[in-house]
Amino acid sequence: MKTMSGFRHGLVLTVMAAVVSITMVGAASSTVSAADLVLRVWTWDGPDGSKPIQDALDEFTKETGIKTKLESVTADYKPKLLAALAAGTAPDVFMVGDWDYAEFYRAGVLENLTPYIERDKIDLNAYVPTIVNQHRQPDGNFYTMSKDFSTMGIFYNKDHFDEAGIPYPTNKWTWNEALVWGQKLTRRDASGKVIRYGIFTDPEWVALTLSFAWGAGYTIMDKNFMTFKGYLDNPEAIKAMQFFIDLAAKYKIGPNGWAERDAIGHAEGAFFGGKASIVIYGNWPINRWRNETKLRWGTVIPPIYKVHSTTFVMEAGWGMAGGIKDPVRREAAWKLLSFLAGPKGQKHMVSTGWAMPSYIELAKELGITKDPYYSNFFLAAFESMPMYWAKVPNFGPVFADGFGDVIRDAMFGRRDLQTGIAAYLPVAEARLQKAISEYRKK
Repeated sequence: MKTMSGFRHGLVLTVMAAVVSITMVGAASSTVSAADLVLRVWTWDGPDGSKPIQDALDEFTKETGIKTKLESVTADYKPKLLAALAAGTAPDVFMVGDWDYAEFYRAGVLENLTPYIERDKIDLNAYVPTIVNQHRQPDGNFYTMSKDFSTMGIFYNKDHFDEAGIPYPTNKWTWNEALVWGQKLTRRDASGKVIRYGIFTDPEWVALTLSFAWGAGYTIMDKNFMTFKGYLDNPEAIKAMQFFIDLAAKYKIGPNGWAERDAIGHAEGAFFGGKASIVIYGNWPINRWRNETKLRWGTVIPPIYKVHSTTFVMEAGWGMAGGIKDPVRREAAWKLLSFLAGPKGQKHMVSTGWAMPSYIELAKELGITKDPYYSNFFLAAFESMPMYWAKVPNFGPVFADGFGDVIRDAMFGRRDLQTGIAAYLPVAEARLQKAISEYRKK
C-alpha cells in the first residue's frame, strides 16, 4: 500500500477506452490445460513489497500446482493496467487501490466476484465488516476483495502525560478530553512559539477532516453515494469538522497548515524528537517503533466525537480481469484471487508489519488483537467512517482536491467552513453527477 498514492487519479477517457475493448480481455482465448497455465499477477510494489506477494504465490503454486508470474509495475501502474485491459494483454489478477474500486467497477473492467463467492460459500462475516462494505458496490455485488489495510490511530508519549499529570487515554476517551489534554501538553518558549504540540497531525488531510462529521454521527453523502446535498452541508456535520480545524487554527495545539507542520517535522520526527505528545497517524511504523527505547509510548483508538471514533480505513484489494474467455484460466484466476484474499494469502501480505489483515481470525492468530500497539489500530477499523473514495469514481478530482481548498480557507481565516462549503457544494455536486454519468455502466 505504500506506493499507492502515485496512481490514484486516473483519466476518464483512459478508463472508457478500457470499457470499449473489455471483450478482448484474457491472455489466452483458447482453452489451455491447467498444467500449461501461467497466471499473471500485477503489483505496483517494488522489491520489498513484492516479496510477501511472491511468497504467497509460491505457496499457492505448491498447494494447487498452478503456476504464476508476478510482474512489478512501479511507474504509471494504473494507466498501464487500463491500457492492458483495453489491449487484451491484461494480467489475470492485479492489485487495485481503494481510490480506484468505484472507477474500475463503473468502467466494467472487473469480473463480478459475487457468483464465485456464493458458489464457494465464502463467509464474508469472517472479515472486518467495514472493509466488506467498502468492496460492495451499488449493484450489491463484489468486484474486488481485500488485500490488507491500515487505519488512523493515536500514538501518545507516556512521559509527557506523566509530566502533565494526565491519565493515559483509553478507547472510550472523547475529543472534549483530548482538547483539554492537548492544551496542557502543548509547550511554548518565552516568545510564545510552539516548541511541542499537544496534538500533531497532517492538518490539511481531507479524509481526517471528514472523519469528524462521521464522529458526530453524520455522513457527507447519502447512503448510495449519489449526492452531497443535504449531507455535506448539514450544520452538525460542519460543526464537527470545524472542531478539527480549530484544534490548530483556534487553540494552537497542532500545526496549522503544511508549513507549520514541516517546520517542526513530520509525524515520526516530531514524535521521537519530543516535539509532539499525541500524534494522529497510521499503523505503518509500529514495527520500527516498538523497539525504540528513547521514550515510553502507547497507542489508542482516536477519540470519540459524540457518536463515533474519528478514524478511517486505507486499503488495497485484489481484482480479476473481466471477460476472461478461457474457462480454465478464469477458474484458476478466481482460485488465486480467493487464496490471496483469504487467510493464507493475507498472512503473507501482513508479514512486513506495514498493514493488517481484514480476516478477523487471522488477526487473532497472529496476536494482533492482543498486541499492545497494533490492537487499537485493528479495533479502529470497526469504527471507520464510510470510505467515500471507494464508492465515488475519481473522488480526488470530483471532491477531495477542491475540498482541500475549503479546509485551507477555514484554517487561515479567509472564510469560515460553513461559507466555504456553501460555495463549494454546487461545484462538487456538478462534478459528482458528471462522473456518475461518464462512468455509468452500459
